[in-house]
Amino acid sequence: MVAQSIDRERTIESARISLRENPPEGFEWINKLRPVHQRQFALELAHALSKYFITKDADAREEVFALLESWEATAELDAAPEVAAQIMSARGNKQYIDWSP
Repeated sequence: MVAQSIDRERTIESARISLRENPPEGFEWINKLRPVHQRQFALELAHALSKYFITKDADAREEVFALLESWEATAELDAAPEVAAQIMSARGNKQYIDWSP
């Protein structure tokens, strides 16, 4: 079980590095993501694509598109910290906490 978890972590990290170094056309925004967000994106994308390829379900396909749109928006915020700060201040007392795997 531990070896499988380590292999999965290596796969996710490899995907993150591959996407960062050579993003597909139209996905240049990946380079704007902070490293922690790149890792989260790689994990979520791997999960969403696995689900889609297993089920070939239209809903799973839409989830992949929604995921990409959400992460592109996150990349835009990561690239503009002043805008992110304004959005966060508008949230009131709610604190944003980075997810840590």
